Amino acid sequence: MIKILIAIFALSFGLYGQTELQETAVKKQFTISVKDKAEADKLEISKIETSDAVYDDVKKTLTFSANEVGPKMSWRLIHDGKRVLALMHTKGFTATIHKILEADTPDKCLEEIKRLGLIDDREFKEEDIIINTDIKEVTK
Repeated sequence: MIKILIAIFALSFGLYGQTELQETAVKKQFTISVKDKAEADKLEISKIETSDAVYDDVKKTLTFSANEVGPKMSWRLIHDGKRVLALMHTKGFTATIHKILEADTPDKCLEEIKRLGLIDDREFKEEDIIINTDIKEVTK
């Protein structure tokens, strides 16, 4: 009986009690169409040292890895290791070539920004964080 209660507590805490910043990003392959190599070279993907971007001259595509999180509602902190690129509250999938972390509160993201010593020169700061609570599913 005690083992069952412990298992139930652990399961419910794991599903509902997460308060820490979660590194839940999944590395996925993406392919986009580009006009030519010059256009591919202009993209930020090609400028990152750790990028695995590969241009296919025959298919006119650029294939690369990106980090993806979602689909549950969460706070998402995107950064490049030096700067905060985005802090948002949303659901659905978010993919980026940069680092992305998920949290259940904006405070966890702000703590991580300070912990990592990230430059936060976004136009909107803590008091202006945009909360998107009215996202509707898109159906065809």
